[in-house]
Amino acid sequence: MKWTGVLLLLWAVLLLISEGNCDVCPKLKETIALFVAGDYEDYMAKVRENNSNPFIQDSLQKLKICMDRTLTQEDMQNALNIMVGQARPPC
Repeated sequence: MKWTGVLLLLWAVLLLISEGNCDVCPKLKETIALFVAGDYEDYMAKVRENNSNPFIQDSLQKLKICMDRTLTQEDMQNALNIMVGQARPPC
């Protein structure tokens, strides 16, 4: 797996296992799953739904394109498996 993928995966796992408001957990999991292995259009629709800042939308769009070009299907599946294994139980 390339360093970009490793860093993005680490970021996703850290977000899932960090302390915080449990009401955010399902939305966060859904967004990360779309980021890692979801369709580009579905991910960007979720980004636009949650953030209206064009700079952030543009940055996340570039990250998604990079992620889709960099990770293999196996890498994506491994990232999702780690995310599920590291996730906290429902709040």
